[in-house]
Amino acid sequence: MWDEKLPYVKHAYNRATHTSTQSSPFEACFGYLPRDPLDMVFRKEEDDNGRDDRDKAQKFIQRI
Repeated sequence: MWDEKLPYVKHAYNRATHTSTQSSPFEACFGYLPRDPLDMVFRKEEDDNGRDDRDKAQKFIQRI
């Protein structure tokens, strides 16, 4: 039961800014923050074709 929550806890921990490094563990390792599910809802970024992340997410949902 608790083990099913571990991926979410790991994601949250790796996105959190740490006081000693002033960056998250993921950002320190890879140089950028990973996307969060809420980023798909509140942020709108367009690619070269003019499609935003929400459009791509909707197409993916329809495809699966």
